[in-house]
Amino acid sequence: MSEPKLIKRCGFAWGPFAPNLHSISPYIGCPFDCSYCWSKMMAHRFHREPLGGWRNVQVNPFFNTPNDHSYHHLYNEDRLKQEAVRIRDKGGTILIGATCDPYPPLEKSTNLTLDILADLSDMDDLRVLVLTKSPIACRDWELFKALDAQVGFTLTAPAGVDTSFWEPHAPSNASRIAALKFLHSKGVRTFVSIEPWLVVAKWTLKTGEWFMNITLPACIVKETARFVDYYIVGSWNVAGKPKKALVPYYKMALPGVIEALERLNPGAYWIKKELGGILDNPLLKGKGGGETR
Repeated sequence: MSEPKLIKRCGFAWGPFAPNLHSISPYIGCPFDCSYCWSKMMAHRFHREPLGGWRNVQVNPFFNTPNDHSYHHLYNEDRLKQEAVRIRDKGGTILIGATCDPYPPLEKSTNLTLDILADLSDMDDLRVLVLTKSPIACRDWELFKALDAQVGFTLTAPAGVDTSFWEPHAPSNASRIAALKFLHSKGVRTFVSIEPWLVVAKWTLKTGEWFMNITLPACIVKETARFVDYYIVGSWNVAGKPKKALVPYYKMALPGVIEALERLNPGAYWIKKELGGILDNPLLKGKGGGETR
């Protein structure tokens, strides 16, 4: 019986990195408990949540096994590299953080993501992405440089907007933006995933009505363009399609987002298929400009 793969083929297409995208998931569960999390929903649906619930983060058993409150890395480094070589030779990309955040607080004691990056860092021409919400990632900037990895943060709002309703335990967007700025200053290639595109409802005393703030992605781009190399923009989806109630807002605001991207970071972005299709513009259906490598 063959051993389970350490690097798995992704079951979804993600921006310009499809279709040959693979993932490494060092952990199971996530302490940030975001209400919109696709991984959390899938784990609950298929009864794959860690013991104690989604927030009770555990090391992926394919990589680590706890022993006397310490962690012994049991994965085979040579096998990890062999799998990575096969993916590289077929033009594939490895995403660390597809179904978990690779930098939960537990990472400070296990150093598992750090060790995985170190094991891959001496490989030439390996295409690696890291996606996180955690400023702990700044610790590994030298490994990112050695790998020429692209490091991305999910941003759901500019620094001054409170998104704790949707992301109750996640690091603030302000701290994520600060981490992006730090990594960029160290020469690390950075990207931002604006997904989901949240619509923040606010009550205005002036008119006594609710209004929807639908310009957040454009604000994110304006705030971060100086230290972000690439953007991926996606909607808030249900069953692979944008939430029905949000479609009119997306349709109204998306041209402004694209205008900001073209003006401040021309060509270096990707509008995801389900969002671009809202404008009935074939040039935007899963397309974007620029190169990611």
